[in-house]
Amino acid sequence: MGSKWTYKADSGQEWIDEVIGEEKDIYIFLTTGKSESKRYYNKKNMNCVKALRDGKEDKGYRDTFRRRFDFPLYLGKKWNFRYTVFSPMTRKDVDTFANLSVINFEDVSVMAGKFSAVKVKCELNAMGGCHCMEKSYRKFYYWYSPDAKAIVKFERVPSSASVYDYMKYELVSFELK
Repeated sequence: MGSKWTYKADSGQEWIDEVIGEEKDIYIFLTTGKSESKRYYNKKNMNCVKALRDGKEDKGYRDTFRRRFDFPLYLGKKWNFRYTVFSPMTRKDVDTFANLSVINFEDVSVMAGKFSAVKVKCELNAMGGCHCMEKSYRKFYYWYSPDAKAIVKFERVPSSASVYDYMKYELVSFELK
């Protein structure tokens, strides 16, 4: 308990993820910054089992994190999951299919230092419309470092439809307890 990670996005937004509690098989994380949320992760595989925003359970928010890690991570591992999110643009639920794969081990330099990391690729396909503007496909990469016990770098690649889609964030500092 008490471990924390500070992140900064290329937009200038900063936030902190902190372990604030433990239950039998669960770690409880609090994210503070522009907004506040809690996520509950299974200790064994770090799959998100519950998420709260504004004190209310948010299944759509939970599902975007649900199997982002799925430990253990090893070169060549592939996994996928499907989830539904509400689109404020189309005002309807959108099914999304996520395909993830561990594609490399790399040394990564970020504001918090240099880390050996596992590089994971995630491809998202929205079915029957999209919650993300006019696009129905997104790809992002993240670099997870066992030394930091966290994502140290994240990069969302723009689709061919728009460079607005690009986003990057990285670890600024961390404290493990």
